[in-house]
Amino acid sequence: MATILVIEDEAPIRENLRTFLEMEDHAVIEAGDGQAGLALARLHVPDLVLCDLRLPELDGCALLEALRSQPATAEIPVVLLSASADLFTRERIQASGFAAFLTKPFDLGDLRAAIARNLRRR
Repeated sequence: MATILVIEDEAPIRENLRTFLEMEDHAVIEAGDGQAGLALARLHVPDLVLCDLRLPELDGCALLEALRSQPATAEIPVVLLSASADLFTRERIQASGFAAFLTKPFDLGDLRAAIARNLRRR
């Protein structure tokens, strides 16, 4: 069982992710904004983070940068979830070093594969 931190400001999406991940036998930690997510990541050091790009307090790119700046959290894979799929956003995401990027609405099979691939690497 892996511990996965879900950082998503939209409660229905966060709840659906929690339900899915628990059905996949993962422990789930949740945050509704980037600052709270960063604090939870530093406290619990999860095996993987699922993170929205546009978050209150600290966006997904700034969150990734903060995680990478600390030795304890630097190697946590971060899978980005975003409704933005324009070219500028995709280029920014690819340059940032996220483990994976899924466009909302995403397929649960794709999410499952991204999680499994990144947990194996860890």
